[in-house]
Amino acid sequence: MPRLRGYRFGHVGELRVTGGVAGFRRRGRSAHRGGQIKHLLRLDIARSPSLYKTLAAVAEDILLTHWPSLLLGLGTVLIIVIVRRISGRLPASLIGILMAGTIVAVVGVESMGVAVIGEVSRSLPGVTAMSTSWLFDEEVFTALVTGSLAVAALGVVEAISIARELARQGGQRIDVNQELVGQGVANIAAGAFSGDGAGPRTMTPHGKNLILASADSVAIDTVAARLMGFDPMSIPYLRMCHERGLGAAQFDEIEILGEDIAEVNFGFHTKKSLVIWGDQLLRTGRLRFLEQIALHSPLVVWAPMASNIYHDWLWYPTVGKSIIRKFAKTEWGKLFEKYKRGG
Repeated sequence: MPRLRGYRFGHVGELRVTGGVAGFRRRGRSAHRGGQIKHLLRLDIARSPSLYKTLAAVAEDILLTHWPSLLLGLGTVLIIVIVRRISGRLPASLIGILMAGTIVAVVGVESMGVAVIGEVSRSLPGVTAMSTSWLFDEEVFTALVTGSLAVAALGVVEAISIARELARQGGQRIDVNQELVGQGVANIAAGAFSGDGAGPRTMTPHGKNLILASADSVAIDTVAARLMGFDPMSIPYLRMCHERGLGAAQFDEIEILGEDIAEVNFGFHTKKSLVIWGDQLLRTGRLRFLEQIALHSPLVVWAPMASNIYHDWLWYPTVGKSIIRKFAKTEWGKLFEKYKRGG
């Protein structure tokens, strides 16, 4: 299978969580907390990237502290600390913010001078035409590019760190560069040829000649599910994302540009291959008590071996060959054969 290629910027992700990344996170958290001090005290001081300069400015204007804002902020922090001590499983920050919001609404602290931002939008703003004049303004460009690169670098380090940790837990290896490329193409779904049945290795391919793209990851999965013949809201993760406002999983709420797909239904169905059935039995089924030793220990080598035996020695000779022969006669199958011959 051809691999996507891109700039090898993923080596930034080689920084380990212990050391470089941890230090980076600590400095980032310190700078962020320092920047919040002026809001907690409601002081009008200049923003500075230096924590020490921020603290010095706060000390200079400490007598101008807005006490209602300070009490509300400290009360919120106190609630978070108490909730965490009661139970580490409770969403302490969310509870603290909700209680502070309730106090703001009931007491009406806005009349006391506490800054209230108002109702927060549940979704991102619509796409609008963006002026490009700032690209040619050296002062504006310089001011924006530094912060943008810093945010991008932090995002890269965090994303790769999370990917490495998940890979470690699953006994897998990742290519950090491919991980970055994958993030970039995650919102593009290629349906040039699709498949149904017992996937991913034993599914039946079908040529559909569709490509989906969206800035909303939930919406693109919703449209794909609808095209395949499934009710998006019946798929647990899509319903959960929709209910939490992370994206649109109601097909009627999504604006479709390009081809009219309102009546398209591939009529796909799902099955479980023997390998997937066994994997789920170990991860979520009756044999879950064996998951640690079977999938997260040196004994895990049995899993890919069993998969190869099933797919290559059993499924392919008895079922797979006929499916591939049939697919080879389609438009896409002929194109693959042409590539295979070097054409």
